[in-house]
Amino acid sequence: MIRVKEVFSFKNPFITAASGLVHSNNTLYVVSDDERGIISLQLDLTEKAAYHAIGGKRLPEDPAKRKKEKPDFECLALFSNSLLLIPSGSTSSRDQGALVNLDDFKIKPLSFKKSYQYLSKHIPDLNIEGAVINGDHIILFQRGNGPNKFNAIIDLKLEDLIRDNLDQSTITPVDLGSHNNINLGFTDATIHKDRIYFLSVGEASESTYHDGQFEGAYLGIMGFDGVIQKLNPLLIDFKPEGLTIVDDYLYIVTDSDNRTIESKLYISVEKF
Repeated sequence: MIRVKEVFSFKNPFITAASGLVHSNNTLYVVSDDERGIISLQLDLTEKAAYHAIGGKRLPEDPAKRKKEKPDFECLALFSNSLLLIPSGSTSSRDQGALVNLDDFKIKPLSFKKSYQYLSKHIPDLNIEGAVINGDHIILFQRGNGPNKFNAIIDLKLEDLIRDNLDQSTITPVDLGSHNNINLGFTDATIHKDRIYFLSVGEASESTYHDGQFEGAYLGIMGFDGVIQKLNPLLIDFKPEGLTIVDDYLYIVTDSDNRTIESKLYISVEKF
């Protein structure tokens, strides 16, 4: 069992659906799937978190309308001196991403429409939830929370994805098992010590669109070939959706699936 402790609550700025997490230069960067902005937070937690808007109209507060209009940014990756925001692709409108420069937070909009159309021909119930950059390649993590329960890692050229010119990829199905008879699905991943660390959760829903009750979470370790080496239960109160590792400690952010409960930042009790 992996134990974590809560160290920060995203009350100001207020977010409830943290979905991606990276670190750079002693700063944590968080993306939320129902926001059009990036949150930055100092590792030592001595300064107030900051919200950096990245364009687009203000999202409605009504939960159903917000879900329909949200960009669904599910992945955050550090690319050179920029943050790469990757959407889920779970609907035809969730295919717009961005590169955000870390010096001035200027935005370069990106479209993944053609790439996601290509991937949808090979992957049932497309729902990209995590990404790690490995040299000139990027590995995407397909969450199998749709009817087909198809979890997979997708290895492709980073340049092809950024240019939205994807026409080849290596897709490796991954069996994550189940928790309380509910299939587990990827929610994020990071690279540490030449291995991939990933989050998987059980959620009582067979839909890539509708949320379900959070049933349990695991931290896994795999090689770049997709072979799982470890899968350990993660003791956490809310659904973990963002993962990074700093100084051998896990940092995790959560999505409550509830607009009244703010996202949390957790750190592992022990090193990895």
